[in-house]
Order: sequence, then C-alpha cells, then structure tokens
Amino acid sequence: MSRAAAGLALVIAALAPILLFDRFSYDFLFHQDRALMKRLAWAALAIPLLSVPPALLLGWHRSAAGVAERVARLGLRAPARSRALALLAVFAAGVLVSALVLLHFPNSADEFSYLFQAETYASGRPWIDEHPVQAFVQFMHSKVLDGRWVGRFPPGWPAFLAPFLALGLPAWLVNPLVAAACVALLYVLGRRSFGERAGLLAAALFALSPFLILNAGAYYSHLFAALLSLIFALAGTRYLERPSASAALVAGLALGWLGLARTMNPLLLGAPFAVALLARRSWPHLLRGWPLALGGGAFLALLFAYNAVLTGDPTLPPTLVDDPKQTLGFVGGHTPARAWKFIQHRLLLLPRYTSGLFLFVYGLALVRGAQRRDLRWWDAYFALEVLGYSLYQNSSHDTYGPRYLFEAFPFAALRIAAACAPRAEGRPWAPVFSWLVALHLATALTGIVSTAWLHGHVIRERRDPIRAVEEAGLRNAVVFVASDTSPTRRMPKFDLVRNLPDVDDQPVVWAHFRKQELERIEAYYPERTFWVYQRPPDQVRGRLVPLDEWRASRAADPGV
Repeated sequence: MSRAAAGLALVIAALAPILLFDRFSYDFLFHQDRALMKRLAWAALAIPLLSVPPALLLGWHRSAAGVAERVARLGLRAPARSRALALLAVFAAGVLVSALVLLHFPNSADEFSYLFQAETYASGRPWIDEHPVQAFVQFMHSKVLDGRWVGRFPPGWPAFLAPFLALGLPAWLVNPLVAAACVALLYVLGRRSFGERAGLLAAALFALSPFLILNAGAYYSHLFAALLSLIFALAGTRYLERPSASAALVAGLALGWLGLARTMNPLLLGAPFAVALLARRSWPHLLRGWPLALGGGAFLALLFAYNAVLTGDPTLPPTLVDDPKQTLGFVGGHTPARAWKFIQHRLLLLPRYTSGLFLFVYGLALVRGAQRRDLRWWDAYFALEVLGYSLYQNSSHDTYGPRYLFEAFPFAALRIAAACAPRAEGRPWAPVFSWLVALHLATALTGIVSTAWLHGHVIRERRDPIRAVEEAGLRNAVVFVASDTSPTRRMPKFDLVRNLPDVDDQPVVWAHFRKQELERIEAYYPERTFWVYQRPPDQVRGRLVPLDEWRASRAADPGV
C-alpha cells in the first residue's frame, strides 16, 4: 500500500468513531429517562477515544504529519479581509440559526424574562405596574413586588439589550453580533498571549462548535458574559504586564458589568486574577489598581440599589424572592451528592456541543501547559465554573449545551490552541496533538448540523400555539393556553403564557386558563375575541377553539 493510501485509511479510521459518536449521542440528548441518558452518555464518550490510535499513527506518518502544518500556514497567510469575512460568517450563522432553527422563539422562560426586562427598560421604565388581570397574564420567572411587575433576573444583560430595542432593532440580532465580537477578542487574546497561530486556532475552535452557533441564535446572557470575561482577561493581562489606570478601569468596568449580568462570575474570574496580582508582590500593581475597584464598585452599588428598590433589601435579588430555593451553597436541601450530579450532567453534555474528544484534548492541553510552564491565570476559569455552579441550585433545562460553563469555554479553546503553538514544533508528539485537534473540529462541525436539526424539531413542536394563531390570522384576541406542547420534550402550559410589558397593545394576549374566573378577563377585554388552545396528548399539533364552543362542550360533558 502506498504511503498516501495508508494515510487516507488512517484518516477514515479516525473519522469513523467521530461520526458514530455524533449519531449515538444524538439519541440521548433529549431522552426523558435521565438514568438511561447518563449510561448512554458515558458509552458515547468512550466512542471518540477509538480515534486516538489512528491519530497516533497519523502523527508519525510522514505525509500526514505535515498536513496540519500546511493548513495552519494557509490560515496564517490569509489576508485581513478574509478574517473579517470569517467574523461576518459567525454573525450570519447566528442570524440563520435564530431565524431558521430557533425561529426567534425564546425557548426558555429565562430568555423571555430577559426580553421582558429589556422591553421595559427600552420604554424608559424600571418596572411595569401590576396589570388589572395579573393572574391571567403573568408569565413564569416574573414577580409582582409591591404593585410592580418585574422580571426575576439581574439587569445587566437586559440593560445591554435595551438600547438596541429602543432603536427599533430586533433582540435576535444582538447575540450574533456579540458572538462575532467574542471570536474577535479571543483571537486578540490568543495572539497576544501565544502568537498568531494560537489566536487563529482558538478563534476557529470556539467559532466552529454547536455550543457557540446555537447560543448565538438564542437570547441567553452567556455570550454577553463571555464577551465581558474576554474584555476583563485582555485588560487584566495588560495590567499585570504594565500597570496603568486605563487598563485597571477597563478591567473594573468589565468585571462590574459581568456581575450585573451574572452575579457569581466575577468571583470565579476575579479570584485567579487576584492571586496572580498578589503573586507579583509589586506595590505599583497594587497601588495603581484603584480604578479597577472604582469601576467594579460602581456596578456593585448599582446592583445593590436595584435590589433595594425592588425588594427592600440590597442583598436580596428578585430571583430569590421568586424562588427562595435558588440559593448558593449546601443549604435548602442542596447536598454534595446533588452538586456532583450537576457536575456530571454538564460534563457529559459538553462533548455533544463541542466534540467527543473535547475533554480528552483539553486535559492533554492542560498537561502540556503545565509542562511548558505557560499556564495563565484565566486557565482556572473553566474549573472554577464547573465547581462554582455546582453550588447553585439550578440544573438548567431548555438550553443549548451546559450553559453554566459557556463563559469559560473560549478560554478552554485557547488553552487547546496554545498547546499547538510553535514552541511544540519538532517534538515527536506535536503532530499527534494536531491531528487530535483536527478530529475534535470534525466532530464539532458534524454536531452543528445534528444538534441544530434536533433543537429545531423541538422548537417547532413547542411553539405550536403561536403556529395556530398565525394560521388563524388572529387579531384583537385573547388565547387561553389549556394544554402543554411538544411530545418530544414537554413544555408546560404555564410556561407558554408570555406577554411583553405593553400587554393591552398586543394583537394577541396570552392567558392562563383559570376556568373559575373567566368572567374577570372577559369583562376587562370586552372588545376582544376569546379562544382556547387545546392539544390531544397523542398529537403534535393542537387547535384553537372559540371560548363559547368550549363552554358548550363543557355543558354537554362536565368532564371537559
């Protein structure tokens, strides 16, 4: 057999387990039996490791060993215009996923709460007055506090969305923009820290993954938090190298806004930075850091003021008022065993949205970084997110990957890229690692298609009431949601009632089906028509029934 044919056979042998992983892990992604899902996940994780022996042989195969190097040189020679087009492609991918896969649908109640808060701020109001028929129109993850209707989450991400909405731009446009900005900043951080090749590879590893592409089409706050984390990493690294007021101020503002968006992340990212700062044992580094404290403190004061106005207690956020169980630490029934389950769930889900080889390759990259003594302070972010969010009592459903690990994912991609930096050239195992990284990318690319298809399938089922309203052409109507949606992954009826701040101006008002109090909402909306959305449990599609028809059927059969 010729050397080229042998190389091709090794490539096929390495790719086969990757494709098998993609098909096998597809089966457990939305499986309702959690115990079975875990067993399937562990089995699926073992499959990509079958790619390692062919990768070892490829690494020592004379013809194949140089392929990765030639591809890298092509990327290094790419003009600036091509790199700008790559960022445009990331933005376009987010827009397409939002429009064609996720259908601009806020799949999670968290996402809708963010949109509600952003619309509220965009209208110039910090909250909405309690609605006269609040019990009918209130959505999940919102709360009425002393007559003020608010979303339950911190204001950092909605406040970023609000100016876009005030300008008339759609909310679904924002995260694709943020995704492209994240890729660009990761490239800059990688180039500054490890060289041009590492920057380009880190950007590719991050951009060419289902984790990024799907979240770019969603409304979650994690991409914005990742952007702020990258800004802090860049400014913090610059400050450690050469302390200046400007770098300290940018780092402080980024860390503060990060806390205003995702309260725990400043602790997880700021702690290793503080350790690195103290390790300098330099008075200039400590004394010139006051703008960092000033910038971060301003956002902390804003968060305390926000909580105080809404709940009366600066340290009590609306999130805890809405759900007192969502505390941090081993309190309220949370145990180390439950925290370990959270860790397992997220780490088992991560390969499906990155690659089956991701954890393996990332572990090797950490080992290589320790051997070469080029680990950076932000390398601790991923492990701290894994551990830190295991203390938070939320298992995060309706997500596009283990979202509580998302902010640290670009830093993990950079660590992998750093292991392929030029310092490794000439070592016998360097081509092996390059081929493992290439196989990781192959898995991620195949995963984009399959995960997008599956999420699109689920969302088409879940938004069935909206589909029914659109097909009926309803205007000036009230729709009572009387049934759940999606046989594939159930969406409860109480989560399908979603109204934006100006409820009474909506063409369709969504309402909880409170059978004993229907006269109240009928009296409040005398000019509107009333409908009931119902779906038989064994069918994907439901239908809209006029309220009078429902009443007639109930009179004939009281069990309806």
